[in-house]
Amino acid sequence: MRFLCLHVPAFPLAAVLRAEPDLYGVALAVVDAPGPRGRVLAVSPEAERGGVAAGLTAAQAQARLSGLELRTACAERLRAAQAALCDAAESFSPRVEDGGDGLAWLDGSGLEALFGSETKLAHAVARRAEALGLPAYVGVGGSKVAACLAARDGGGIAVIPPGEEWSFLAPVPVDLLAPGRDLADTLRRWGIRTIGELAALPAAAVATRLGPEGRRLVALARGDDPHPLQPRP
Repeated sequence: MRFLCLHVPAFPLAAVLRAEPDLYGVALAVVDAPGPRGRVLAVSPEAERGGVAAGLTAAQAQARLSGLELRTACAERLRAAQAALCDAAESFSPRVEDGGDGLAWLDGSGLEALFGSETKLAHAVARRAEALGLPAYVGVGGSKVAACLAARDGGGIAVIPPGEEWSFLAPVPVDLLAPGRDLADTLRRWGIRTIGELAALPAAAVATRLGPEGRRLVALARGDDPHPLQPRP
C-alpha cells in the first residue's frame, strides 16, 4: 500500500491567512489567547525576520517588532481549514484520514497510473491544497509514518521509492517524531540524534528504560504505523 501525507506547516498561520488574505506579506503573529499574555503559536516570515518567534508572549512579540499584527487562533477558522485540507485529499481518493492540525493522509495505491508517476501525483495534490489557500508539503511512502516524515522533512514534495523507507528515514532528525520534553532530553544525553540511531536501539531495553512512550517512539522510528488508515466517513 502507498500513502500520501499532506502537512501544512505553521497551520494556525495558514488558517488565518486563508481567512484574511490581505495579511499576506505582513508581519503577523498568531497567538493562542487574546491579551498580552497570549502565547505565539506561529509567525509569518516577515515577523520572523523581525525577531518574533513561537513561544513568546504577545507583549514580548510586540516589544520586539513595532507594527506587528496579532491574531488569535480561532477554533472555527482552524476547523474550516482542516476540513478544506481533507476535501483536497478526498478529491483524489475516497480513503482519507483526518490527522488534525494541518495533517491528512490518503490512500494513494494505484493513483500514480492516472498521473504518470507518484511525483506528479504529489505535485497535483499540493496544487489542489494551495488552491484552497493551504500551502502543503506532500510526502509519499509505504507507511503513514514514512509519508508523514517525508512531508515534514522534505520541505515540499518528497517521494520515498518502495522498499527504500529505511534509507530515507535513517538520517532524519529524531525531533520530527515529537518526543516529550523529558524523553527528548534523555535521548539527547544518550547521543541519539537521528531516527536511524533510535531505531537501532533494542526495543525491549528501550521499553524498560523509557516506558511506553519510548517503545512507541522506537516503533515510529522503524516506520511501524500505530494503527491502519482510518478513513473519515
